[in-house]
Amino acid sequence: MKKVITIFLLFILSLAMLLPMGCKKFDVSVSGTEKESPSVSNTEDSEKEKSSTAGDMSADTTGNGSENESSSDTNDGDNSSENDSSDSGTANEDSSNTEETENRFYTLSEIYESGEISRQELLSIIYYRNDGIPDFNEEQYPEDFVPTPKDPEELDESIVQEIANAYTEQLLKEDAELYAGVEVILRYYGTYRDYICIGMILLIPDVAFGDMSWKETIDGLSYWVTADFIVIIYKK
Repeated sequence: MKKVITIFLLFILSLAMLLPMGCKKFDVSVSGTEKESPSVSNTEDSEKEKSSTAGDMSADTTGNGSENESSSDTNDGDNSSENDSSDSGTANEDSSNTEETENRFYTLSEIYESGEISRQELLSIIYYRNDGIPDFNEEQYPEDFVPTPKDPEELDESIVQEIANAYTEQLLKEDAELYAGVEVILRYYGTYRDYICIGMILLIPDVAFGDMSWKETIDGLSYWVTADFIVIIYKK
């Protein structure tokens, strides 16, 4: 009987020892389940990071768009400035061309004193103007003087008409009433590089200049000038 009681007590004791171990194992399992919840938090954090990254990318794109628009505006401004500069350059060129057209006639003394023609060429021009060497210029010409040949020998008719029209226009600008109906006749004294030397005879209706003549002297060389017959230089 004692043996049976002893065996029963040992069984009860073993059962009592096993019961706490089972509870502890259950607690561990529950605890393990609870530890799985941080993974949900990690997923939410990951989604927040993705959303933040997408927002940053959107902000960068917007920023780049603003920079591109700013750059485009700057380029448009530069192009506008270039166009204005081009227009200004065109206006300056037009002004320059107008001035060049208005200043194509010079006196013989202006061209000689500026060094555009040599003394030999001046001697030749006055030689042709005077139809030879007059008495008052004999000391200025060498004994073996030969005038520079005219080249071309004669002016093309289109050039003659161009000069006559240009000079007539200039006279009318100076005094439209006085020079109304003026006719211009040219005498050719040679071409010297870009300069054509001519005698300009003016025929003005109802105007008689009479005996109005004087000597024009350049560097010791003289030639006769009248109110209606002058020597002038035309720049090509």
